[in-house]
Amino acid sequence: MTVRVYPDAVTVIYLFEGSPHRSQQVRSLIGRVDATLVASELSRMECLVRPLREGQVSLVDEFVSFFDTEVDEMVDLDRRVMERAARVRADHGYTTPDAIHLAAALESKCDVFLTSDDRLRQTGGISIEVLKRIVP
Repeated sequence: MTVRVYPDAVTVIYLFEGSPHRSQQVRSLIGRVDATLVASELSRMECLVRPLREGQVSLVDEFVSFFDTEVDEMVDLDRRVMERAARVRADHGYTTPDAIHLAAALESKCDVFLTSDDRLRQTGGISIEVLKRIVP
């Protein structure tokens, strides 16, 4: 059975900017056998902001390549997703980006949402996997 996995933007950022241990932790979670990796253009945008601001062209290229080659499905942020995001935000008080990511994962029938934010565990309808804290 294929597992549909939606990593939030911070989780994707850890792949390229985190410690080697953190990067390996994320790779092992998204690299499961029979996993379908799902994301949205919001994830791409959030990942690109700092490297663009700091002129890190190679990091921009790594993120672009990741979204173009490793992500199996990009979720359209249409009215249905945005209305679900409004409900998630109203119910839980999450930030707008977190609510949109969760709504995109829920509306696209993802099985797992990867995050480093333990507060998002309150969300129902999807398994929330929180990356383990790594002590330096």
